[in-house]
Parts: sequence; structure tokens; C-alpha cells
Amino acid sequence: MRALGLSTGWNVFSYMISGLVAYGAIGWGIGRAVHAAWPFPAGMVLGLAVSVGFVIYRYGRQGSLESLTADKKGWKGMTDDR
Repeated sequence: MRALGLSTGWNVFSYMISGLVAYGAIGWGIGRAVHAAWPFPAGMVLGLAVSVGFVIYRYGRQGSLESLTADKKGWKGMTDDR
């Protein structure tokens, strides 16, 4: 049986790569149109930033909501001394 978080890791990796490729391609097209070299790397950096923001929005909030729920139920700080 595969690890439960393995698919999440691959999803995050694919979001990062697709952001780099998509915005890099847009920057490359703009660079070709205006005969400049800087839009390609700028597009890649922008794509990486958008991808990181999306990953934080999609996956970063889940853990914070779980810890908030655990705090309300009084589970934080409790240890399992069995």
C-alpha cells in the first residue's frame, strides 16, 4: 500500500513545475514579441510565486484548521502516556 501523503507530494510538485512552464512560456512569447530577453526569466519567477501561493492556499490551510479544531477540543498539550 502506498503512503497516504505521496499523492499530495506529487500534486505539489506538479503545481510547481506547471507554474514554471506555463508562465515561462508566456514570458518567452512576450520576449519574442518585444525582442527582449528578460520576460522569460521574469515569467518563470512569477509562475513559481503563483504556484507557491496556490500550494499554500490549497494545502497549508488544512493543517492550521486541524490544529485550531484540536485547540478548541482541548487536545493541545495532552500526551499519550499509555
